[in-house]
Amino acid sequence: MKKLLSFFLVALLLVTLSTTVFAGTTAGAGDKLDQKIAELQGKEQKIVDKKVAVTAKIGKLEAKQDLSPFKQNINEKLKTVMTNEESSLTALEQFNQLRMTIAQSLLSIKNSGQKLSDDTKTQLKGYNAQIKEIMSTIKDTKGQSKGLAAQNKTNIKNKDEAAINDTFAQINAIQNARYDQLIRINEILTQMNDLLI
Repeated sequence: MKKLLSFFLVALLLVTLSTTVFAGTTAGAGDKLDQKIAELQGKEQKIVDKKVAVTAKIGKLEAKQDLSPFKQNINEKLKTVMTNEESSLTALEQFNQLRMTIAQSLLSIKNSGQKLSDDTKTQLKGYNAQIKEIMSTIKDTKGQSKGLAAQNKTNIKNKDEAAINDTFAQINAIQNARYDQLIRINEILTQMNDLLI
């Protein structure tokens, strides 16, 4: 679980660092867009690989049978965390695909010799500002799930079921909040994409 949460945090950090969405069309922008598209294609494969790994872990948790009530409770909570992770990865995959579509649209516009109107540029910059604000909110939760997962190890050793349940509830709340933020970003990216079509 700790590795999974760490991966999710790293993935979100990578996403945060690469959220600048291609609103400029200055000289050399075509090369930058080509590089960005290639980078996004590489990220997409990593997301797909991670989704496969998470799905396998969920299957492994579901296959566990004849557990004591204590272990069954932990198993169910872990399945919830993994299912939330899978949902977030799906949203992250959509995020990546939308960004790739936007980059490809901008590259197509640039290659055709067209230019974006000032109004479109202004709208894209506004959308970028919204995305950066949301990503800042996501970034503010960095490390929280990891700390809670470490705390839960102690709770499990102590067989403190109330503390375990509370800690899992906190992890789920963080995951759900991040997922909601990713969905908001995807909605904004869809609006950006619609501007370019």
